[in-house]
Amino acid sequence: MEEGKLINNIKNNIDIDSSLNALYILHSRIYYKIIHQYFSKDDYLDKKNELIAECKYHIYFAAKEFDYSKNTKFSSYLGNKARWLCLGFFNFQKKLSKFDEKEPEKTEFSLVLDLIKKEAFSQIIKEIKSNKDSRVAKIFEMRYFNGDSNKLTSWKIISKELHMSVQGCINIHNNFLKRIKGKINK
Repeated sequence: MEEGKLINNIKNNIDIDSSLNALYILHSRIYYKIIHQYFSKDDYLDKKNELIAECKYHIYFAAKEFDYSKNTKFSSYLGNKARWLCLGFFNFQKKLSKFDEKEPEKTEFSLVLDLIKKEAFSQIIKEIKSNKDSRVAKIFEMRYFNGDSNKLTSWKIISKELHMSVQGCINIHNNFLKRIKGKINK
């Protein structure tokens, strides 16, 4: 049976098993070749084996989605589908490894914590709260302790709450940090 007839059978749910088996015999080599090409090392052997085991599944969906009007051969279309499966997996792995391996981003909060010894933390909180300028306590509370899901509260939100400019809030924050750093260094 010719390839076009096999694909049409699958698209129209006619004799799917034998049509799929025939397509598998015709085109599984291109699928396997691409999988082996992208997974040439044994780094992701489980994923490679999973994709190999799913060969008929991917051929079936490639046949269902195949569009003759695109003027492409089915083997090319299947090869591209296999390629995108591999590339999608590796891009996802790259994002995961960057997230897992990269040094945590140095945020203002982590820089402050780096400067402050853990045993001095409660003393610094007292300094913030006892500061003559009540805006210091409000700025630090909003910036570091009231943020959503461990994120810093934006300077814009803090400035609106205090009815100040963004730069004014940053200046109060930074001036207090300079004074605290001096005390810590002593």
